[in-house]
Amino acid sequence: MVGNILNSKNEIRVLFLGDDSVGKTSIIHYIVTDMFPKNVRKMFSHALDSDLFLLETDIKTVLVDSSTSKDQKTDLEIEKANVIILVYDVNNFDIIKRLRTFWLPRIVKLNEKVPVILCGNKMDLRSSNSEGELESLLTPLCQEFRQAEMGIECSAKGYLGLSDIIYCAQNAVLYPIAPLHDSCTKTLRPDFEKALLRIFRILDADNDGYLSDEELTDF
Repeated sequence: MVGNILNSKNEIRVLFLGDDSVGKTSIIHYIVTDMFPKNVRKMFSHALDSDLFLLETDIKTVLVDSSTSKDQKTDLEIEKANVIILVYDVNNFDIIKRLRTFWLPRIVKLNEKVPVILCGNKMDLRSSNSEGELESLLTPLCQEFRQAEMGIECSAKGYLGLSDIIYCAQNAVLYPIAPLHDSCTKTLRPDFEKALLRIFRILDADNDGYLSDEELTDF
């Protein structure tokens, strides 16, 4: 079933948010042009070809750049977004802390239902001994803010994980998993567990607590 949060233009508006120099514009530029920009200039918005990432042809994916300033235009884009890519620098812990103190509260205030994907950029520059500290900072965000559906990492300069950003953004809108699965704690939602248990009991015709080959075939 396709999600019901597409806008009236039948497009997915993917808003890239984050502090200065985290790489929002570079990510968009590389996705659109397949080249890393030498001189970074904001692209504001760009519609991807519908077949570029194997989407249905009647749905457009629009990548929207943003300012870091707390202005009316950025607030309006947050309100209009179908999904938000919240970009941070994996090497800058001050910026990472601002996800909790500034960005996520701002998103919740303006668009509390929008799914948020935490996107760590510049992974090619990260030292291996910072991974544990990074995880300890990000995990509480997913627990505190239900909008934070998942976390991914990428490198705009190294063209690592950029297609994953678009794939995750599209699926967060078209096929939302948040009602079923908590991506940060890696657990099923309670209502989904109840539904699966109900299905199991219906299939377990002999009530032995197991599904036989025949019962699985029926399923």
